[in-house]
Amino acid sequence: MPSRLSLLGGVVIDDHVTERPLPLDRRGALLAYLAYDGGWVDRDRLVVLFWPDSDEAGAKRNLRQLLHRTRRLDLDPPVEVTARSLRWRVDTDVKAFRAALAAGDHAAAVGLYRGDLLEGLAPEDGRGFEAWLEAERAGLQAAFHTAGLREAEVATAEGRFDDAVQVLARLRTGDPLAEDVVEATMRALYLSGRRDAALALYTSFASELASELGLEPLPSTSELLERISANQPVGVEPRRRESEPRVRTELQPTALIGRDAARAALLTATTPAVMVTAEPGMGKSALLSELYEGSLRTGAREGLELMPYHPVAALLRARQDLVALAGAHRDDLARLVPELAPDVTPAPLDPDTAKLRLADALLAVVRSAGGVLVVDDLQWADAATLECLVYLVSRGVTVVGAYRPGEVGRGLASVLAGLRARGELTEVSLEPLSERGVASIMADLMGAEQGPELFSRRLWQRTGGNPLFILETLRSLMEAGTLRADDSGWHTDIDEITVDYSELDVPHRVTEVIGRRLDQLDETAVRVLEVMALSPVPLSALQSSKVTGLSLAATLTALDLSDAAGFTAAGRFRHDLLRETTVARVSSNRAAVTRGLLARELSEGPAGAADPGVIAELWWQAGEHGAARSQWLAMATQMRTRGLHVAALEVLADAIGRLPDGVDRKWLRLAVAEVTLEGGWHDRMPDLLADLHLDPSDPPELHAKLALTTAIWLLNGGSFTEADAALAAQRHWFALTDDEALAMELSMFDARIATQRGDLDAAIGLIEPIVHRLRARRPGPKRVLFVSSLAALYDNMGRHEEALGLHHEALTAARSMGSRYLAAEASINLLYCMSDLGRHDEAIAFGEAALKETTYDNEPIVRINLAANYRYAGRWAEAIEHYRVIAGQELPHLRVIALARWAEAAARSGDDAEVHRLIDLLLRSLESTDFPVALATAAVVLYSIGTTGQVQEFERIVPALDPELLPPFLRQELTAALLKQRTDGGV
Repeated sequence: MPSRLSLLGGVVIDDHVTERPLPLDRRGALLAYLAYDGGWVDRDRLVVLFWPDSDEAGAKRNLRQLLHRTRRLDLDPPVEVTARSLRWRVDTDVKAFRAALAAGDHAAAVGLYRGDLLEGLAPEDGRGFEAWLEAERAGLQAAFHTAGLREAEVATAEGRFDDAVQVLARLRTGDPLAEDVVEATMRALYLSGRRDAALALYTSFASELASELGLEPLPSTSELLERISANQPVGVEPRRRESEPRVRTELQPTALIGRDAARAALLTATTPAVMVTAEPGMGKSALLSELYEGSLRTGAREGLELMPYHPVAALLRARQDLVALAGAHRDDLARLVPELAPDVTPAPLDPDTAKLRLADALLAVVRSAGGVLVVDDLQWADAATLECLVYLVSRGVTVVGAYRPGEVGRGLASVLAGLRARGELTEVSLEPLSERGVASIMADLMGAEQGPELFSRRLWQRTGGNPLFILETLRSLMEAGTLRADDSGWHTDIDEITVDYSELDVPHRVTEVIGRRLDQLDETAVRVLEVMALSPVPLSALQSSKVTGLSLAATLTALDLSDAAGFTAAGRFRHDLLRETTVARVSSNRAAVTRGLLARELSEGPAGAADPGVIAELWWQAGEHGAARSQWLAMATQMRTRGLHVAALEVLADAIGRLPDGVDRKWLRLAVAEVTLEGGWHDRMPDLLADLHLDPSDPPELHAKLALTTAIWLLNGGSFTEADAALAAQRHWFALTDDEALAMELSMFDARIATQRGDLDAAIGLIEPIVHRLRARRPGPKRVLFVSSLAALYDNMGRHEEALGLHHEALTAARSMGSRYLAAEASINLLYCMSDLGRHDEAIAFGEAALKETTYDNEPIVRINLAANYRYAGRWAEAIEHYRVIAGQELPHLRVIALARWAEAAARSGDDAEVHRLIDLLLRSLESTDFPVALATAAVVLYSIGTTGQVQEFERIVPALDPELLPPFLRQELTAALLKQRTDGGV
């Protein structure tokens, strides 16, 4: 977990284990400055800051040396360096202090301010740095002073006089002559019953003020002294200074106006599902924030409607502390958001179980956090999230949602209909404000008892009572200078002569309001806003710079302008309508090109930085269907590796529905077949493959991939001959492509076929050259698979000691990559090798552990090899339990092997009826496979324990069986069984 840097009251790194002070020299000063800035800092600025009197070349050399010494410190994260700038992205208490002030949380701000900025840090000969530090310290001190006074006022008003005195004492320590602090302290002391302390404070303050400045206390302070001396009542609220404004101009109401009915409906709701519905700008989000302040809260995001569980992932990333509440479900949260528990590799699960466990994990988190989950913007929620919310409601969790009624899709409409039908839903609609409500907002903003009647009426008529439209219109009028605010109130030039303010050009649509404000911005700021608006994810300044083609400095200036104009804050639009209006002004051609640039920039970022689903959406909107298809395939692959096969199929199905007929759609449909095969739904494969009609003009890679997928499906199902023939008919496509990955997959398939034919030398000849090539490269999945396969071939030749080293090589590589799937594949063959070496007890212990780690389609293979070791060790009852499971699965060749060995185990216990029942099942299953190992295993058992009639039936179904196609151990068993059958005619 990245460190957090404390800058207030010192310079300390909190690395979540210990606290370490930064060096109190230029290294610490450099790091502190970078952290305080938070973004990319130009090297030229640092040169001027630390060496203002040095020549440019010498100063830059000094910076390089300082940076070299600084980067040798143990830092997490490290300092990022480019040729022109530096950045250290670490959370700081100053950032949190600013956020608290912006949120109006003065108590939190006061708590965060532990002392002056960079207290104790004084780099040698740092006059430029000291000047910067002095200015920044003064600004933060002033902010702390204001926040402290406001917090003290609240504490005094609430009767928490001791708390007020403590806060004020901190302020007086920094500025003993701050008279507003002295006056507030006197009031709090007197109200708490400490009259003498209040009088003593005045005496001390007046004496110090006279000696230091030659001044007397203000009349208001003297008047307060008189009231305290006379034991008269003192008001809780401090007297307003004459210099303080009597109007509020920040255009942010102190409370939600006109929402009493909605509040009552929400607070009295008894159903587990509660929905607030309203058009944009009506205050849905603000109302939910007010009423459910302490509840877990997340929201769906436009552009991510096809991304499963994205609101859940957003909640977990924003509140990583929630992982501790998940208890036994911690692994399931890590499956969705791996960075939450980097020390955990989730156990693999089948898709349906994974989905249920994730829902149960969220249920545990919400219950532990209070039992209420608030989800905003449900109109953009994906199907998986909606299904999860319905599950939470069914388990008694209160789900509070908000959505725009005009943007409800089929998924959300179906969920709402179901909740209504079951009586589980309370619906609250926010309507536009009345004329009286608009006047109340005006009164609140102006700090007056009543709002201006005529002006409010005109505002109501033009905005339709939409709160956001009202505020945006007022802001537009103020920015234009038409509406002004001063100590005596709000004014226009026509106040004395108008009838109804119809002369004012109040915009009748909010898009016109925002559009006018956009027009007033610098062209570069508009360009940056367009890029931010079209991006479905937040962008860094550097990313915006690359997409717009502007310099970083110009981009930063543009961001500052957009912040100052009220469009953005902290790199995001202040409201969706601001973003939507900006998007609406972008031409379709410009939008398409920009989205393509965004997709390319996000694709070229650090691995895993941007979700392929986000990039796919951008490519699709840019009209680049081929690029979109590649990202959708990457997204499905990510989900497959996590065991979320159902979600992967949903993503592919949605993508297929959006693309026109053509090669891109065919690639996606082929991916559906691959995921289906990998997920074990073999009965669906015939229809999927039959529907994939390729044209001769389609890419040879597509033809080759389809042929290989079909052949693997046939081979995995035990149809050895059919699989070989099917690929042979399509093999010419592979000669038309130089795709190395496809060539490797073909070699693997050919090696499997050669193995089934008993030509192990040919199989090894196919695999060994590839292993040598892959060892020369960075370790990856293909290396694990090919090394493991080569080891298995050595085993089949009886070269078990050579094979053992390869098995361990493959398993070690798989575990180092954190891939449970590949580790399971390697474990399968390692089990086989241990068995051949006679190390059955060791193999059993290893196999049981591997079975717990295995995933999707390799579980039956692990189980069949584990059961074989139980059989060789004479532990027949335990072997039967594994064979019973395998016999109930869909894979025909493994079912035949399991039934045969199960019958053999039953014969050991003397249960003749069970033996004959199992052999009858075995005979009925033989026609479903031509897999030589499966047929030979059946022959071994039938010739050993079958009746004469059962043996004859077997020979009718399998008239010929070539022992040369079998591995050595099975060939020996078959020879012995045939000899026994010929000797005594069977049992």
